Amino acid sequence: MSFEASSDFDTKNVRIRTAQPGDMDALLRFEQGVIRTERPMDPTIKEGQLHYYDLNAMIASPDIELVVAELSFPEPSFPEPSSAERSSAERSSAERCPTLIGSGYARINPSRHYLKHSTHAYIGFMYVEPACRGKGVNQLIIAALKAWALSRNLTELRLDVYCTNSNAIRAYEKAGFTQYLLNMRMGI
Repeated sequence: MSFEASSDFDTKNVRIRTAQPGDMDALLRFEQGVIRTERPMDPTIKEGQLHYYDLNAMIASPDIELVVAELSFPEPSFPEPSSAERSSAERSSAERCPTLIGSGYARINPSRHYLKHSTHAYIGFMYVEPACRGKGVNQLIIAALKAWALSRNLTELRLDVYCTNSNAIRAYEKAGFTQYLLNMRMGI
């Protein structure tokens, strides 16, 4: 299933909520989207079908907040349809309202013993449907994860991003992140 944002896309119609087991189809689709995006940037990712996350465990964990971005379209107001039209309109409405368009998680991680904070929130699984990118959905997801982290008395957010993923880097910098450490590798 693919999603196409209409020209009247508005983040006012986006709600960030905690992921539920019933969201699994969309979460698995988002996970494959992350893998497809990252595979060209990382020659160490295995070929073929794979999974990064144990999504059921993430949903159940008290130390992880897995969220989804849900786009709800306002219900249009039309004259009362005939029964045949009503059946078609109900299908169309069910297909449109609501639609999951993004995800992300925050996980409580232990920090290195020499840092000022003993734990921090690690952010990952950041995904927004391609048709909805650049419209502020990522910012909403990050804001929700930041609020969760603050509610857990965490004072630091961290994430990893491929250095060649300039779009993601710009989005994270726009959200307030700064580049901190460059992780390097060498195949031998």
